[in-house]
Amino acid sequence: MKRKTRRIVFALLLAAVALFPYTWGPAVAGAVARHYLDLGEKGSSSCTVDRLSLFRLKAHGIRLGAVPGEPRVARVDARYTPWGLLRGEGLRLAVEGAEMDFRDLVPPEALERTTNATASARLDLGWTRGEGYRGELRGRVLGGELRGDLAAPTWREPSVSLSYDPALRGIELPALRAGGKARLSDTTNGLAVAATADAGFEGTSWRIDADAAAEGGAFAAAARLPHADFTQDDALLAPLLRAFAPPDLAPRFAGLVTGVVTVAREAGAPVPQWSASARLVDLRAEGRVGEQDASLSGARGYFRVDGFGSHADLQPFGVLFKEARLGRVALDAGSFWFRGGGSSLLLTEGRAGFCGGVVRVYALHMNLASLDAGFTVLMDGLEAGEVLGLFPDVRGSATGKLYGKLPLAIRNGSAVRLRDAYLFSPPGQVGRIELEDPAVVVDKLRASGLPEEACASLEQALRNLDYDVLRLDLTRGEDGGNRLAIRLDGSAAEGKKRTPVNLRLNLNGDLEETINLALAAAGLRPHSEKDGAAR
Repeated sequence: MKRKTRRIVFALLLAAVALFPYTWGPAVAGAVARHYLDLGEKGSSSCTVDRLSLFRLKAHGIRLGAVPGEPRVARVDARYTPWGLLRGEGLRLAVEGAEMDFRDLVPPEALERTTNATASARLDLGWTRGEGYRGELRGRVLGGELRGDLAAPTWREPSVSLSYDPALRGIELPALRAGGKARLSDTTNGLAVAATADAGFEGTSWRIDADAAAEGGAFAAAARLPHADFTQDDALLAPLLRAFAPPDLAPRFAGLVTGVVTVAREAGAPVPQWSASARLVDLRAEGRVGEQDASLSGARGYFRVDGFGSHADLQPFGVLFKEARLGRVALDAGSFWFRGGGSSLLLTEGRAGFCGGVVRVYALHMNLASLDAGFTVLMDGLEAGEVLGLFPDVRGSATGKLYGKLPLAIRNGSAVRLRDAYLFSPPGQVGRIELEDPAVVVDKLRASGLPEEACASLEQALRNLDYDVLRLDLTRGEDGGNRLAIRLDGSAAEGKKRTPVNLRLNLNGDLEETINLALAAAGLRPHSEKDGAAR
């Protein structure tokens, strides 16, 4: 009886060993994996092990967290050869068929241009006495080909080189090449790690150098873009412009950019400290904005943000340029300094040369999401003739200096709304206005409600006027309407004699529509359908 029992037990043990790769072995391995990968989630089917043996592991549904939508690996098939280790020849591990789906991880719009929303990889890693560790990585990520080589004479000196050829619909980006190495050593504070890496796009000057060090719970890392010279024909930027820039923009540009990102944490500190900065040098650009030619020369910019943990403090950043031009409007020697956060932008200081004088901008606050902005422009010593030259339909000449204040509000990046504003010639100055066809100006005032008698007098005066007082005051009434007061004192030619001119004009109504029409005529904003209807 005892012999029979021992035989049954022995048979059961043999059966258990024989069935280990497909029954209780995978069940135990799957339970252990679910416990750690699901972070304690109950009743999960994550990480189902199909086969487990001394030579092979097959599993699927490996999830790296318990929350739906977190990274998930479809399947893993690993093969290993322990006999090589037993014979002293080495050990080889091959992980085949590892798959991952990005559709639950990345927003759908971010995957529109990818040829495939999954990743698959094969890793072949081996150790041989005298040669150390060597490995090979091959795979496809988002439709692009990924290749890598790993090597380490000892486990303390690993190195890796990677290359990635992206595959995006309609965008032929250059291949990304990267490499890195590390050194591990024992210290009084435990294991210390020092690493360096570099990455760059093939055929371009876009290259990043990085280094990092960690010891005893403290670490520090830095990534630098030493310099990148770029133009519209850059192998990285050109395909992006073709894919995303408006077809009528046709930009031409050149410049140089540098940048650095650092992060560090002291041992025992709750969060790391970090900073990022960038510098743009000698940017030159040409193109079209709507129907207007635009250009920028001698531009440079500075940007820096410091932070700790998730908190970020954006430092004041500046944009400076030698000349900027949009249609007939030209600015020179400009410098603008901003502060920003979230979707808001605040101009703390800005000035530029304009129409022979200087404009200064204060208190500009812009919502970058809606392109709504409010600011005040101070005009100092503008040449009247150059201001007149902004309007292509107005032919003539003018002399004299102009000063003024113009508080503006912009809605949706286009329509201009005015607040209390004024423009005047300084006392004691004598200037001249000579228009070939004053009706172009007067007709706009006539459409705004100026009486016919005043229109006739103004049209005659603007043909040849020497003025010593020129002042425009725009105010907003309690009812929300606008009032434009025009004062013009001087003398005008009537044949061979001169006639005194003392004009006091008051316009009431929706002058913002007239101002927007004038800005559109000067090329400062595009014509809209409403503008066309108004004309």
